[in-house]
Amino acid sequence: MDPAYIWLILGFGLMVAEVVGTDFFLLFLGIAAMVTAAVAFCSDSMSFSSQCILYGVLSLILVAVWLFRHMKKKEDKDSYQPNSGFDSLKGLVTEVSEVNTDGTFKIIVKDSVCLALAAVRGTEFSVGDRVRIVDIDAGTSRPMVEKI
Repeated sequence: MDPAYIWLILGFGLMVAEVVGTDFFLLFLGIAAMVTAAVAFCSDSMSFSSQCILYGVLSLILVAVWLFRHMKKKEDKDSYQPNSGFDSLKGLVTEVSEVNTDGTFKIIVKDSVCLALAAVRGTEFSVGDRVRIVDIDAGTSRPMVEKI
C-alpha cells in the first residue's frame, strides 16, 4: 500500500474522531496528516521516514497554533464577567427622581438617570424618596432598590 494512502486514512480518521471532541485538537493533527498525504502523492521519491518527519513537524506547528488559540480563548473567557460594573453600585444610596405609571421609577446613579425596579413588589415610591441599591436584576440589568 502506498504510504500516501496511510496518511490519507489517518487524516480522515483523526477528523472523524474530532466529531467527539470539542477543542479541535484532533482536527489540527488530521490537517497535518492530510498535508503529508498531499506531499506524498506529489513526491514519489519521498521515503516513509521523511514523511513521518514531515508529519511530526507539521503536527508540532499546528498544535502550537491550536495551543495559542486555545489559551487566548481561555484568557478571554476568564476575564469576561458580565455586569461586573454593576457590583460597585450595590449599597449606593440615591433618590427617586421620577415615578412612572407602570410601577418603574428613575433614580440618579453617578450623575446619570436610570430606570429602576423595586426590590420588594408593591412598594410605593415618590419623587425624593431615599433608596439603596440592593441588587441588579439579571434579566433587565436594572438596579433593584429598597426604601431607607
